Amino acid sequence: LAKTRSFKRHILVGDFNLPGISWPDGTSKNVLESEFVDFLCGELGHSQLVKSPTHVSSNVLDLLFTNCPDLVSKLSVCDLNEVCCSDHFGVRFDINLNFNR
Repeated sequence: LAKTRSFKRHILVGDFNLPGISWPDGTSKNVLESEFVDFLCGELGHSQLVKSPTHVSSNVLDLLFTNCPDLVSKLSVCDLNEVCCSDHFGVRFDINLNFNR
């Protein structure tokens, strides 16, 4: 969808489980991880906004990509088990949208 530009603004968020990627620079020694970053950040022009570890192993595994960083505000990584019982820390953020009535 993003590649065909069906939507002008994108937010993609989730547990990507790519521990070999070093954020915020997006580098990896793993070819598949590097191709993933090149596609999302290079070809599609997305930025990854989560900078703090989101896992007890100190990795940034839960990621938020967007091609419009102004859409996202108040991004924060929660404390362990603040949102649910997991080995991941929750990611909290606001989406800034304007609606015409």
